[in-house]
Amino acid sequence: MWAIRMVALAGRTYNDPPDENTPKAGDWLAQFDPDAMDGYGFARWSDQVGDALSFATPPEAFALYRSQSTVRPLRDDGRPNRPLTAYTITVEKLIDDPAEEPPHPHDLADRQAP
Repeated sequence: MWAIRMVALAGRTYNDPPDENTPKAGDWLAQFDPDAMDGYGFARWSDQVGDALSFATPPEAFALYRSQSTVRPLRDDGRPNRPLTAYTITVEKLIDDPAEEPPHPHDLADRQAP
């Protein structure tokens, strides 16, 4: 399974005071509706990976990320209104079983023959 994780919020600076509703880098996408709030979209982020929306493949996650509002399909500048693209994200593999996690490259180097 895969999930969307926020890297940054576009246009936000370090001088902007955060509040309890401000998502933080590293938060997971827990809920998203591109048509909410009159087509401006609504996203709920969580610092708990268990709250994250999960996707079978990375392309499914990116399809949600690029989803366009049907209520307000175009922005004022005429470009597609894709509310989630206000965030810089990464799509990360969720590890259910630590045994499934690939070995760290340093561990592989220790196993290589001289």
